Amino acid sequence: MDDLESRHKQEKKDLQACIQKIKHAAPKGDKKRQKQAKEEIAKLEAALIARHEQELKVSSCSEAIGELQVEEPSESTDPGGSGDGEETKKPAKKSKAAKRREKKEQEEREREARIAAAEKESVTGVRHIEQHLITDKLTSRKLILHDIPSDGDCLYKAISHQLSLLVANQVTIAVSDLRKKVADQMREHKDDYLPFITTSSGDLLDEQGFSDYCDKLEKTHEWGGHVEIKAINAIFGNPVHIIQADQPDIIIAQDSNADDQALTIVYHKKLYELGEHYNSVKMFDSEAAS
Repeated sequence: MDDLESRHKQEKKDLQACIQKIKHAAPKGDKKRQKQAKEEIAKLEAALIARHEQELKVSSCSEAIGELQVEEPSESTDPGGSGDGEETKKPAKKSKAAKRREKKEQEEREREARIAAAEKESVTGVRHIEQHLITDKLTSRKLILHDIPSDGDCLYKAISHQLSLLVANQVTIAVSDLRKKVADQMREHKDDYLPFITTSSGDLLDEQGFSDYCDKLEKTHEWGGHVEIKAINAIFGNPVHIIQADQPDIIIAQDSNADDQALTIVYHKKLYELGEHYNSVKMFDSEAAS
């Protein structure tokens, strides 16, 4: 119960912070936007209160049931003392394969439970608010999200989708080919990228560490970020515009020309419980053609 109350308290604080962002996003002189903002805030507050009340009820019931439970007598005991000499049957020993199968099934159930909880929270939590702010930005530019799977390849799939929209291209580049291009670009221009890559403890990579980093980038589903986007800009020459919920766009255009078409992607901090994510975008009227 204490953990639940602490989480509720933090969620209320997060909601208040996001409400301030929604208020600031609505121009003071725009009565329509102000009204929409108030309605959205009221819905978010009501939904959060309702969810918290429901979770508290469920928690209280679970605790009450736990207190009423008593230990079941073991089937192997002989309370009557029959003394018939019959040996207690021992359960069959599970094979290693059965244990691995049960472990895998348990992990899958836990994973599904986390996903279900994340989806429930996304309706009223910070994920929903982040999505609301991003949608407002895209709408003002006549854009909509093009969803990309959350599988570690999201950056590369988003960029591949953007490249396919260019009039001069219209060909979808495979993720494996794009990863190889990025890894090769970084290997060939190591001095441009090595100073910006650190270990989990904040230390700069050494030569071997950088080589391992590029190999992992090329051959696994390792998530890509700012350094990889710089390499993509250098490879294709197109500026990369990164749209965020509550921050100005990031534009990476060091190796771009003014006339180059931009590759526009969306950066999500809170969309998925497991971490950050990139989506692509498209024009409103491209929905029917997709």
